[in-house]
Amino acid sequence: MPSGPFSGLTGPWYERAAAGRYTLLITISDRHLNRHGMVHGGMLMSLADNAHAGAAELQTGGVMVSTAALQCDFLGMAGCGWLEAVAWVNRKTSALIFTGAEIRAGGELIVTSTAICKIMGAK
Repeated sequence: MPSGPFSGLTGPWYERAAAGRYTLLITISDRHLNRHGMVHGGMLMSLADNAHAGAAELQTGGVMVSTAALQCDFLGMAGCGWLEAVAWVNRKTSALIFTGAEIRAGGELIVTSTAICKIMGAK
């Protein structure tokens, strides 16, 4: 589960892992919105980043990873309410894990994302 000072400002976060997928849920409130009343793009990227890391760390057995690259495509918008990010591993090497993710609001796909996570301590 996301932790640390920054995640404490944006959470609380809820997680589950099943069938090779890592899911993060968060309730969006006013503090997560931009001036137009929609979830801030930076918040969506933070949610995606945390989901990618969660999926990658499932593959490493809990060894910490660091995001080396993050790509987000914004397909829709959302306001207050629940967001769900689901992430999975596409490929793993000795040092890198390649992941994919989707974020949905009310069942509607609003973000697709890919990431490359570096396994900490791996050469």
